Amino acid sequence: MRQIAWNTDGLVFVAAEPEARPVARFENGARIDGAVLDEQGRTLYSLKVLLVGADAEQLTVKFPHAGDRLPTFGVLEPVAISGAIVTPYVTNGRAATAVRAESVRPIAPPKG
Repeated sequence: MRQIAWNTDGLVFVAAEPEARPVARFENGARIDGAVLDEQGRTLYSLKVLLVGADAEQLTVKFPHAGDRLPTFGVLEPVAISGAIVTPYVTNGRAATAVRAESVRPIAPPKG
């Protein structure tokens, strides 16, 4: 599968939900217990975000997290996405993309 690096510098993303969820595991089309891990053994999470622009688009971004404390996100508050990779694919005759990032974190609102 072809993977495309995505430079997100200059793009504005906002969280579409208040918390990331662990990515569900499936085997033979059935959901099974346990976490999906990346190559370094970190749990993969997913977060719905909106790409803000002339037309807002909702994306689900998967990212790894190690540790006990997962960041919380304010709905419609800005988030930073770094190390993004886009993987196009076709499912049931429909073109789609999967987005994976090295990190997704809330951006603190400016003080003042």
